[in-house]
Amino acid sequence: MPSQFIKNDLGEDMVVVDPDSDVDYTISCWMEGLFYTAIDWQISPSVGPVIYNFQINGAPVTINGVTYAAGKLASLWIKTLADGQEYRVTLKATFTGNRKDDKSFIIQCRHK
Repeated sequence: MPSQFIKNDLGEDMVVVDPDSDVDYTISCWMEGLFYTAIDWQISPSVGPVIYNFQINGAPVTINGVTYAAGKLASLWIKTLADGQEYRVTLKATFTGNRKDDKSFIIQCRHK
């Protein structure tokens, strides 16, 4: 995954952010040789007011010296996270050949 996730005590991908964070979270395509054709992000609990959007990279992108082909990264921009709240973010993805899978990560929002 391109974003800087760590593992929590349950082995889940997690990131700790400040309530004032205004950043993108990016997941790389985890199905070798396949490309995203559709994505659906779910955030629980929901973020309100809803100020987030998502995209699939339309052109090659280089992150930390690694170049990812178009269609290989899914990004989500989230704002207005509440201090002290933990969020589960799930990406439900459809890939070429109508293959489907999902991946989740946790956001812990607190002042650092």
